[in-house]
Amino acid sequence: MGIVDSLARPGGNITGICTDSGPEVIGKRLELLREAVPRMSKAGFLASRRVWEGPFGIAALQPAAERMGISIIGPPLEGALREAEYRRVFDVLRQSRAPTR
Repeated sequence: MGIVDSLARPGGNITGICTDSGPEVIGKRLELLREAVPRMSKAGFLASRRVWEGPFGIAALQPAAERMGISIIGPPLEGALREAEYRRVFDVLRQSRAPTR
C-alpha cells in the first residue's frame, strides 16, 4: 500500500507485524512448511470459498506448490461455516491423505 518502504525496515515510527502482506507470502508459507516436512507431497488448503477464490487463495498458492512438486488438496468450505461443514471438509482431506499406489 506504500505506507512503508518494506516490512523488514519500515522506517519512521511504524512498527508491528502484518499477516497478509501480499499473495507472494502464501508461497513462502508453503516453503516453510516444506522445510519442516521435506517429504511432503500433498498439502491441505482449508479456507472458505471466498478466500479460496480470492487473491490470497489457490491461485496464489498453486505456482509455489507446482515448483515444489506438492499437490494442494481439499475442497473449499461452503455456505455457513458451522461444525458440520468443517467436518465435511476434514473428511475429504482425510480421504485425500491416503497414499496413492
